[in-house]
Amino acid sequence: MAIDRVARRPLPTRWVDVLESWLDSERDQLPLWVPVGVGAGVAVWQFSGDIGGLSLGLICCAMVLISFAFSAGSRTRQILQAATVTVAIGFAAIMIKSALVAQPVLGKVWIGEFHGRIEKVEILSARDVV
Repeated sequence: MAIDRVARRPLPTRWVDVLESWLDSERDQLPLWVPVGVGAGVAVWQFSGDIGGLSLGLICCAMVLISFAFSAGSRTRQILQAATVTVAIGFAAIMIKSALVAQPVLGKVWIGEFHGRIEKVEILSARDVV
């Protein structure tokens, strides 16, 4: 096993150990991924609608089961489980919001004419903008 000269600790040799050490070094930035997970759940709903709930539920169950393959308390296990929960929360939040609004999802993009009336013009001479 090779020795890291700076930290005087053994270098990881397996990919799981490399992943664990990387996640441990990046632990302060991991909470920043929570909105990404929620946004991913919203994106799944945008592409599939309520029908994608079953598929997403099965994928989330599979991810949780895969996380149990890693040792208890490991960062990899915690990250997989947290990512699964945040994606499921994002999907559930937008699905509930859609049900409360009770409007159908747009089937296709609408392109057409739009007419408006200018009510006020503001001149920003310092920035040369109207």
